[in-house]
Amino acid sequence: MTSHMQKIQVDSVYGSNILVETDGQSRIIINEAPHGFIHESDNKMLRHQFTNMMVFQEKLSMLFRASLKAAAISLPLPPSKYGVKVHLISSRRIRDLPMAVIKATKMTSPLLNVLKSVIDSLNGQVISNDNQLYSAEIVYDQTPKAGLDYLEVELFEVVKRSSKSVARIATEVYIVPKEPPIVYDAPDKYMLFSDLQCTQIAEPLKSMVNLPKLPSYHIDLQFVGDVETRDIDNMSKTYWPILNELGLEDDDMHRITITKWVNKKKVGQIGIEVLPNTLHHGNIPKSPTGQAVRGKKQPGVKTI
Repeated sequence: MTSHMQKIQVDSVYGSNILVETDGQSRIIINEAPHGFIHESDNKMLRHQFTNMMVFQEKLSMLFRASLKAAAISLPLPPSKYGVKVHLISSRRIRDLPMAVIKATKMTSPLLNVLKSVIDSLNGQVISNDNQLYSAEIVYDQTPKAGLDYLEVELFEVVKRSSKSVARIATEVYIVPKEPPIVYDAPDKYMLFSDLQCTQIAEPLKSMVNLPKLPSYHIDLQFVGDVETRDIDNMSKTYWPILNELGLEDDDMHRITITKWVNKKKVGQIGIEVLPNTLHHGNIPKSPTGQAVRGKKQPGVKTI
């Protein structure tokens, strides 16, 4: 699968070279240890979270907690490998979902930020740490019917090559995507290396990659390496601007799937694949090399 991949060395903001590979059509592999979305802060720093976002996240958390407590399940859930599936139905286009007020970095897809809001609603109260999420998916559908957004969320436990549902909620709600807090008296604390990193990676790819023209897209992100303590949503936010740099519009990317694979022997890889937006991508996720990943040590997740 990788024999026809084109290769190029890209200078990193860290001063090292990164090997980037592409098939020239839909697949990109970045050979480096995956980074999270980095910002520096300390406990003494004064922050302000946006109230409407916190209310949205608390509502989702409350619905999950109520469902699990009704089933006599103690919270937070025991450490394990979990996944989350999100289905959003809205009369609003993706670009019409609320945008972040803080625009210190390049904008990340509102749909990806909805997924991040959902993940953060689980963190600390439903699951003890969101780095226990090894799989995440969000699917967007537009409806002509005006009104509140409709959101379905399923939390499941990864069991070998299958999944075991833990809880599912469905609610009408006004969606509020995740956005960073206001940090007082410390605007210089933010490390915005990811903007430059993505620009450097995307620039040589512009002449190498001819992405397919599709009515809507499914973006598949894979993170491989020593990523056990990494958050899949933050890793995704770090590398997402590459897609925009290559000309894809957030309004056209209607499905996002993310998987992390722990392999501490590997230096690390980030796989980005642009696919048609169908719900028949396959039951077994693939590693960035395009090979189906099997075996007891890797999670397998059925897509919705």
